Amino acid sequence: MSFRSRELRKVVGRRDGWRCHYCKAGLSFKTATLDHVVPRALGGTWHSANLRIAWLKCNRAKANQPPHVFHALLMQGLIA
Repeated sequence: MSFRSRELRKVVGRRDGWRCHYCKAGLSFKTATLDHVVPRALGGTWHSANLRIAWLKCNRAKANQPPHVFHALLMQGLIA
């Protein structure tokens, strides 16, 4: 992990209250991952405004989906 991503994780984690953006689980520096709200594959950037803290399971489930698609799947119970 690069110095940049460690520092971004700290900044975004503090901003997000160390809670997963999707499932609201409590996270620590070690359990948190950075998720791109607009996936990089869809043109998203590394700017902190485009980053959220997410649990690894949620981050992997979201993959390259736009956030509104992922949230809809969560609300329908299609993603556990």
